[in-house]
Amino acid sequence: TMLKAFIYLCNIRSNCIINIYIKCMSTKFKGRAPPKTIFSTKDGLALRSIDKNKKPIYLNKNGQSSKDEKSLVNSKENNSKIFSLLETSTLLRDPATCRTNQNNVDLKSNLEEGVCRSPNYFKIMASTKSNTDEIFDYDKYQEDCLAESKRLKGFRKWSTKYLGQNVNLKRDNSSMFTLLSFNILAQNLLDTHRYLYKKNDPRALVWSHRINKILEEIISYNAEIICLQEVQEEHISYLKNALSPLNYKYVHKRRTKNHKDGSAIFYKSNVFTMLDYKLVEYFRPNVDILNKDNVGIVIKLKLNEGHGPNSLMPPESDIVIATTHLLYNPKRSDIRLAQAQVMMAELDKMAYVGKDNNGIPQYLPIILTGDFNLQPHTAVYTFLTRGILQYTNLTFKQLEPVKHREPRQCSLLPPHVGINDNCQYIDVIKKRLNTDPMTPVDARDMSSNSGLLIHNLNLTSSYYHMVGKNQSAASTYQDEWITVDYIFYR
Repeated sequence: TMLKAFIYLCNIRSNCIINIYIKCMSTKFKGRAPPKTIFSTKDGLALRSIDKNKKPIYLNKNGQSSKDEKSLVNSKENNSKIFSLLETSTLLRDPATCRTNQNNVDLKSNLEEGVCRSPNYFKIMASTKSNTDEIFDYDKYQEDCLAESKRLKGFRKWSTKYLGQNVNLKRDNSSMFTLLSFNILAQNLLDTHRYLYKKNDPRALVWSHRINKILEEIISYNAEIICLQEVQEEHISYLKNALSPLNYKYVHKRRTKNHKDGSAIFYKSNVFTMLDYKLVEYFRPNVDILNKDNVGIVIKLKLNEGHGPNSLMPPESDIVIATTHLLYNPKRSDIRLAQAQVMMAELDKMAYVGKDNNGIPQYLPIILTGDFNLQPHTAVYTFLTRGILQYTNLTFKQLEPVKHREPRQCSLLPPHVGINDNCQYIDVIKKRLNTDPMTPVDARDMSSNSGLLIHNLNLTSSYYHMVGKNQSAASTYQDEWITVDYIFYR
């Protein structure tokens, strides 16, 4: 089975979406065409969802659904206002799109805030009756939002690459599915760090507004696979109630200790069957470099019969999907590297299928998504995409080129963690050697202190990255436009 992850890509903060093509070929993957992308919108004020028959579903603050909008809006028990037909009040993530200044928008102040808003955004009428109940001029609200929707239409641009063009021209018999990766910003983290959002309209930060907007964004793409980060545990019900009628099943992993948020992967059960999964915890007791509570998920999916090209996809058409959210701390790239090493070991374990006649390891197609909290061409990015990193030549914590001699230990992970410098679990390697005793033992198979990390997963970013003024994409604004969210594939 050959995976081609290339056709279309668009990214919101942190909403990455890519159409994936599976082609019935050999088990060896070939061909990469990383798309170039333009990044656009973020969630704003909020609206409705739709069911599989394209009829509206209105969700209240408890995630309960109804086909009757008025019954929810007028309910005394429902403090969250539900609105329909809205796709708007959107904050743009690409400053270049703000240059169309037909309405005399104050571009300078908008760009300094990291957002671009039309005048209509500020005209939405609302007043606060109490801390929990808002009164809206609904007609004006709908009018302004529809106007905003028209203004913003077309800002999100898709990049079609040569393999995608071949499919569109029917020169390729690949079967397409869509994968979405989205950091939905856990509400408890938003509330805890409210100062980070002081420049945002406070109405756009209310969970009852955000969840409906998020759900419409997700459902609009009809993706077969949805990878989410910062999913608050008590909010899973919102997602489940909206997505279950659309044939989605899911796996969720909360961060360790007392954290409330985590990651989740939803997949369409009528398209895929889950064969295996692993909930990944990066925290290891008594390991300083793995003392954080970030997590990940790895699942193995099988394409159901009838969903391949001309319904002829072979039964062995399996694929491994993973999502993660690495540590944020900008000063601890070494911890992100250690977490990435653990994830590579988990992917190696899940996706490995054997060796070819030349002794080269063979793997299932892999898609790794998430909020990695690292920028392109930094040390951890280089490790992920090039498969090799000599970290002893880098500073101890930030993994930057050494400007003066700095002592550092050779081992990133201590031996008792059980992961070697090839980013493989040592016990897994031993089992593979036992099944093939003719395979010579590589010293690196048992080594964890060489100072050189290698992985064999051959990952590529779905979109092309440049730096500085030439960058064509960004997934968030943190004092400047940067990319921290990725979809990698092999």
